[in-house]
Amino acid sequence: MLEWGSGHSTLWFSQFVNKYYAIEHDRSWHQTISEKLSAEAPNVELTLAAVDKGHMGWNGEEGSREQFQEYINAVDRFGVKKFDRVLVDGRARADCAEHILPYLAPDAVVFIHDFVVRPHYHSVAQKHYKEIARVSDGQTLVVLKPSSPQGEIF
Repeated sequence: MLEWGSGHSTLWFSQFVNKYYAIEHDRSWHQTISEKLSAEAPNVELTLAAVDKGHMGWNGEEGSREQFQEYINAVDRFGVKKFDRVLVDGRARADCAEHILPYLAPDAVVFIHDFVVRPHYHSVAQKHYKEIARVSDGQTLVVLKPSSPQGEIF
């Protein structure tokens, strides 16, 4: 399993998989959560792809592909060919959901946190995925399956 963004979801979901990869952009949070993960979730490989405030005009909000290119591309460094599950819960979420397409196993699912309350995520989902489930109350989440075979150029 792969996650963009790290935290309590990392601790929770990592207990259900053999290996868990997480990518974090915030230096301070990375330090805090890596200590907790080392003690409680030894199957997690956490990597820092730091993006500091001010980088290419980033003001702390979600961020763009240009501002978060290294963060989005950090999955390329793991050497994992295919992921079964992906949780997109960090920055530049639509761009992460698009970038992961060639890395998805045939039966993979992608979860996007805050999907319902952030309509700008919907275009990438409609373009590349089909929705198979949704949580619309509280912590909103969508569960997606790719609509085209993995590895195909879109």
